[in-house]
Amino acid sequence: MYKRLAHLASIVNVLDLEVCKTHSIPSARKVSLFRDLVLVVFLSVACSLLTSMPAAYGADGYALEVGGGRTVTIDDDEDALRLGSYAYEFWLKDLEGPTGSWRNIFTKGSTNSSYGRGPLLALRPNDPGLHFDHSTGSGQSTLNTFEGIPVNEWIHVAIVLTSLTGEQIIYQDGEEVARRSSSVTDTTQASVLTIGIGANIVLDDFRVWNYARTPEEIKADMYQELTGDEQGLVGYWKFNEGSGTTAHDVSPYKNDGILAGALWRADAAPVALGPPPAFATNPRPASEATDVSVDVVLNWTPGGFAPALGGHIVFLSESFSDVNDGIGGTTQDANGYDPGRLAFSTTYYWRVDEVNAPPDSTVFRGDIWSFTTEPVGYPVDGATIIATASSAAPGDFGPEKTIDGSGLDADDLHSTGATDMWLSDNEPQGVWVQYEFDKMQKLHQMWVWNANQTFEGLFGFGMKTVTVEYSANGVDWTALADVPEFAKAPGTSGYAHNTTVDFGGAVARYVKLTASSNWGGVLPQFGLSEVRFFSIPVVAREPSLGPGTSDVNPAVTLTWRAGREVATHDVYLSTDEQAVIDGTVPTVSITDASYSSDLDLANTYYWRIDEVNDVEMPTIWQGDVWSFSTSEYLVVEDFESYNDVDPPDPKSHRVFESWIDGYDVPTNGALVGNDLPPYLDRTIVHGGVQSMPVFYSNTGGVVSSEITRTFAAAQNWTKHGVTTLAIWFRGAAGNTGQMYVKINGSKIPYNGAAGNIAMAAWQLWTIDLAAVGTNPESISSLAIGIDGNGAAGTLNFDDIVLYAVAPAPPNEWSIVNDDDDVEEDVGPGSIDMGSSDIELPYEEVGQTNPQIAGLRFADIPIPRGATVTEAWVRFQVDETKGGTEPVNLIIEGELSPNAAAFSSTAGDISSRPTTAAQVQWTVPNWTTVGDQGPDQTTPSIVSIIQEIINQDGWAGGGAIVLMFRDNPANPSLGVRCAEAGPGDDAALLHISYE
Repeated sequence: MYKRLAHLASIVNVLDLEVCKTHSIPSARKVSLFRDLVLVVFLSVACSLLTSMPAAYGADGYALEVGGGRTVTIDDDEDALRLGSYAYEFWLKDLEGPTGSWRNIFTKGSTNSSYGRGPLLALRPNDPGLHFDHSTGSGQSTLNTFEGIPVNEWIHVAIVLTSLTGEQIIYQDGEEVARRSSSVTDTTQASVLTIGIGANIVLDDFRVWNYARTPEEIKADMYQELTGDEQGLVGYWKFNEGSGTTAHDVSPYKNDGILAGALWRADAAPVALGPPPAFATNPRPASEATDVSVDVVLNWTPGGFAPALGGHIVFLSESFSDVNDGIGGTTQDANGYDPGRLAFSTTYYWRVDEVNAPPDSTVFRGDIWSFTTEPVGYPVDGATIIATASSAAPGDFGPEKTIDGSGLDADDLHSTGATDMWLSDNEPQGVWVQYEFDKMQKLHQMWVWNANQTFEGLFGFGMKTVTVEYSANGVDWTALADVPEFAKAPGTSGYAHNTTVDFGGAVARYVKLTASSNWGGVLPQFGLSEVRFFSIPVVAREPSLGPGTSDVNPAVTLTWRAGREVATHDVYLSTDEQAVIDGTVPTVSITDASYSSDLDLANTYYWRIDEVNDVEMPTIWQGDVWSFSTSEYLVVEDFESYNDVDPPDPKSHRVFESWIDGYDVPTNGALVGNDLPPYLDRTIVHGGVQSMPVFYSNTGGVVSSEITRTFAAAQNWTKHGVTTLAIWFRGAAGNTGQMYVKINGSKIPYNGAAGNIAMAAWQLWTIDLAAVGTNPESISSLAIGIDGNGAAGTLNFDDIVLYAVAPAPPNEWSIVNDDDDVEEDVGPGSIDMGSSDIELPYEEVGQTNPQIAGLRFADIPIPRGATVTEAWVRFQVDETKGGTEPVNLIIEGELSPNAAAFSSTAGDISSRPTTAAQVQWTVPNWTTVGDQGPDQTTPSIVSIIQEIINQDGWAGGGAIVLMFRDNPANPSLGVRCAEAGPGDDAALLHISYE
């Protein structure tokens, strides 16, 4: 539907409709009556179709983003999904398009085998299509489509298997797009359905049926949420929880999915919500959660009919039966329940019954959930403890054996291996072993595994009567009272600890065990297998931002898990790490384990939390120092939030309704976005998946072309150290005019070269906000325009951001397309367009027929005649074959003002005209996969790049091709194998210029 007229679907009187203008006649303000009537008819039909469509999800609509290691795992232990006939239906949004690699959406069965998958669905590597594979141990059948999967748009997909020897069918938006005969004979497959294996996508409303659905059935309910009890529905994940790590299966089989990094998005498919659930959902803590605070407050999402007063009955008990039988319920008004402090290391069961409002007051019984509370103490990592002893027997019997876990299996059962334990030398009296922690600990318990050699029953080396002392400084010692006798070990493998020493919260950095007797009483030697200390967590832990966290919003709220017994928290936060360590930065004291900050961009911050309680000893527990880095910039506009959804859908958010252009303004010749969806450009993109195209024409009485974004609330462009506004733009050949920006109406002309507006490459425009004639603390509008009588053209804009320090113009470009790094076999001239790596200058060691590698770098925004000061190419090692044999290369450039893309035509690389400038490269050894350093970087290629950009016809924004071949004067004997593109590991071109 035309973008300007889509909203008319909600207008009854179509006689008042305005006609859409087109970019082919940008100055036209009226068209013929005939065209008016055609459009009225068109819009009337379109409006009736639109208004008959179901509404999209409302505020409660969510979807699930998977891929990049983010998955959903569904354990089908009842084999409900082991099917010989089925239909899988779901809504899909592809976030990136073809990448050159297979991108699996889901598989029922093995993720790394050609068999036992029934089915597997993937996005194809080089085509915007699908790959449907059903394979078993006795056969494999695949079906493909090669187009039809747009980027960043919702589509509905259904895959159907009529029977194992029947047909495979793919439906898209309810229409059949592919079909083939199936040839498998059994349903061999693993029990796990895994969703999100490689494909960077968003999924919604995922359904599995145990029969082959017809296109009529698919289309009948693809836009409508189901109840979950439909006949034949064996799996149904609505993906509308919006939080937590569980995707609930609302089919009768209740095969809930477990999320591993998958992200909830408030970006639902066009599926109308069903009636709100009457029962409680989304428990917090999640069902079966562990290590839950004993001070937890229980929360849940209430049913849709529960009244504000008395709408919830909460049952909580250590007894499953009591909760199941509804014993001891507590009526609650709010959807939260504070049970008071719970017991440590205890599993609790709970359920919430939702009560309907009067007069019927129907009770909707909830599911039973569970969680396990935290222990009193947590194990102290043995790697942080130093063990010393009065002596050790000759050999490998040192005291470190008692805290390194040696001899313990996964169930904490100890071996009888002699060198898995400590054994003293001959000491008639006073034998001791001592432990030093890396910091003060509030000790709860010590578990003891005594000496357990196979001859323990004969010699009895194990400690028996032991004095336990603790100290804060290693000098002043306090004896622990009521230390039990250390129990004797059995002298057999599979030995569980059989002595527990209670420290009762003693504060110590040192613990010393001194034995006065052993179990044998014969030899003056003493032994110990293992000890484990448990510490009460009084120090702040589990920071929301730990070491290495980057790209953090400077307005971040820091959170942590509070230390036990804390009264207040002292917050230390600074860019000075040593000052945080020393505690010399200003301190903020707060009562909640949450601190809202207001930081600067592009800084690394260090922070620590000291837990304080004046009635405890010690009164302060000093925390660890954590760190994070704030983002380099703040986004004003990245154009990612806009969609192609037309009114009256409440999800509609079209770009030209935020960026107001010159539509129907006779003196303004600017048009934002395309007239037909997609409204934004998804091919020419700087960051993310879409940019804003702007069409302009200062003709026919138009004075200038201008687009304006007005902010709902004024923005402060001085916070977080901001000094600079940066705008990425891309021109097109033939563009004319003078670009400008208006900030709060204050006009700033573009200060770059006049010809840059016609450069078909992304360019950065930075604006010093201090020089703008307006108050940067209150920005209400931003406009972009083009002056100049008769000026016309097309511009793309993307990533309008704020920096603390103005960034330098880009000077590095990578391989961005699969076909931009290729190899040519010199003999026959054949071209390898799909190689997964680039071998220089032979495919394999020992070959005599060399090959030429061609690299194409597109959209290089260097003006003609600029002075190149630095240029080189860097590779990343893919394999090390032949990496130590000599390799000598010649580097040349293609002498063309805009090098054409590579093709499969024989000799496509060698037939290109070359620069007179050449550079010889004696390539160092490549011995480590993944290296991207000096040895993988070419010598300077300034002369080659300078010759290319000095050509007549080079206008900036063109493509540069570089060629790498063997040096005939010094032939190579080895191979250097580099990663192919695209991606972070692809070849990188660096050019600095003036």
